[in-house]
Amino acid sequence: CTSWGEPTQTGTVEDLLLNEISGVVPSLRNPGALWVVEDHGNEAALYAIDETGATLASIWITGAENTDWEDVDLAPCDAGTCLVVADTGNNTHDRTDLALVVVEEPLLDGTTRDFDEEATVFPFEWPVEGEDNESITHTDDGRFVLVVVRGKSARLYDAAGSPAGPVLAGDRFVDARLTPDGRT
Repeated sequence: CTSWGEPTQTGTVEDLLLNEISGVVPSLRNPGALWVVEDHGNEAALYAIDETGATLASIWITGAENTDWEDVDLAPCDAGTCLVVADTGNNTHDRTDLALVVVEEPLLDGTTRDFDEEATVFPFEWPVEGEDNESITHTDDGRFVLVVVRGKSARLYDAAGSPAGPVLAGDRFVDARLTPDGRT
């Protein structure tokens, strides 16, 4: 694209549970839906909203806490697609209990509004103490990429996935330390 139009508001989020949205990713299984997460201290949940801001569904997650959720990504997995939450916020630069939280992306049928999902949690530590990550994405070859900003510089970290897909990297990721040069 060589030009963009002016931003146009498409809606307003009025759901009282969604007052600190920290990450958003478009759904692959549910056209028109956007998955969002709330920042630190809120429920361990993911919410599907539409572009008008209306809440379509909630995923109530067991097996994980929202210590400081910063972003959400959607990646291929055995189940089809999985939502990957970066529990990586560290504004005070003293957290050591960082994790990626993974749940299967449900198919929204228009009638079910609440889903209960058990999370798979992949804990990790930064190789440099006190990093604060605010975003997550993944590459085509199955690596999660996290960006850490410190002062006027940024560091890129990745967590390598397996050939079968990034979410299946549990045996390689759980005990690995992330490294800024892309090796685990």
